[in-house]
Amino acid sequence: MKRIFLLFLILILNLNCSAREVNPKKITLEESIKITLQNSLDLRSTEQDIYKSEVRISQAKTGGYPSFSGSMYYTRIDPVQEISVGDRKTPLGQNNQSQGKVTFNYNLYDGGRVTNLVDATTLLSQATFCELEITRQNVLYKAISSYYDVLKSKKLLRVAENTLTTTIEQYNISRDFYEEGLVAMADVLSANAQVANTELGLIKAQNGVELAKSALNDTMGLSLTAEYDLVDNLVYKPYTVDLDYTTELAYNNRAEGKKIMYLIGAAEKQIDVAKSDRLPTVNFNFDYILFSSSLFNASNSVNATFSASIPIFDRGLTICKIDEAEANLEQAKINLEQIKKAIALQVRQAYLNFLEAAKTVDKMKATLISAEKNYEVARLRYQEGLSPFIEVSNAQLILTKAEVDNVQALYDYYLSRASLVKTTGLLPEDGNLDDIKLINTTYREEEADRSLTGTTVELENKK
Repeated sequence: MKRIFLLFLILILNLNCSAREVNPKKITLEESIKITLQNSLDLRSTEQDIYKSEVRISQAKTGGYPSFSGSMYYTRIDPVQEISVGDRKTPLGQNNQSQGKVTFNYNLYDGGRVTNLVDATTLLSQATFCELEITRQNVLYKAISSYYDVLKSKKLLRVAENTLTTTIEQYNISRDFYEEGLVAMADVLSANAQVANTELGLIKAQNGVELAKSALNDTMGLSLTAEYDLVDNLVYKPYTVDLDYTTELAYNNRAEGKKIMYLIGAAEKQIDVAKSDRLPTVNFNFDYILFSSSLFNASNSVNATFSASIPIFDRGLTICKIDEAEANLEQAKINLEQIKKAIALQVRQAYLNFLEAAKTVDKMKATLISAEKNYEVARLRYQEGLSPFIEVSNAQLILTKAEVDNVQALYDYYLSRASLVKTTGLLPEDGNLDDIKLINTTYREEEADRSLTGTTVELENKK
């Protein structure tokens, strides 16, 4: 009885293991992106840059804080200098001299150097946050692209499998016809060669799936051999794009432009920092003597000092610093113009690529339908003995190419759409590009309202 129970338990466990192997976990695009963002080394590296920039702000602020310090010294003097008054000699100190004191120092005025330096480092920190958003958009695009590549490779594998099945069926038909004496051996040999070529195509497609899965695993930060199924809910939908509106979106949302604006602000503050070296500085210093063997500083005494320093001639160092800071500002302004031009170019290129991909999808649909009909006619003609095998073979090659090109066109369309949205800096973390409108819907609604109002007025006038 126990043996039967153990066998039953082992059987149940094996069935559970088999079920897990047959039904691996399904991952949606949103889940894939979430995993990628959690594990991205690029994001983690940029976050460290942000932390360092915040530390620099704290470092700059320390220049405006008071400082405390303590010091102590011991000196052995032998012989001690003496002063003679008549026959009497008075030593000017002791052989063993020591002193301990606590010092408080505070910068009362520094020409605005610390304030401007804090402002500059704060702006540089904001620029680093923009760099984080730039990195995030790149990571999102890579995650979406890798996900699409796996889906595409699986579709191409399905095409290769179907092609092999069809090729084998055609080979069997040719062999049967040959055995019946209806066709020559050349048809059988040609069909066999076509099967071999199709098998090579299948091997290539299978390898393409493995390569795409490995790339996606690497993007998500998982083991390269991790297994799961992807949810393919991509549906081809026409997508309207307004180039001018999209370009304006990119100008307003791209973190690259915002980053340069922060850098320009920081460069302006650095000029003020350099100019502060021309201004006087005022300091307050307070010493408390804890103990002392000196004649001039008694124990438990205090020294308070106000000091001012005015720069008169520094060999032109301040002027050079100002010139350098002004050059950095001009360079930042030039970089802003370059970024604007680069953004406009990227949007236009992505827009044109998207239009090409959309037109290609429409053309490939028509081509695929024609190729399917052509193959069906050629297959029936061959079976009826009305055409040679070469006609079927050519028709099948055309059909296979059309199927492959159709899959490629669809995913080129999806990817070009993602690339276009990326140029605006608005790639969503859920991967749903349908929520991103690249057309001014408000303007269109106003135009429609004006058109409707005009039509109503015209009808009233006619009445």
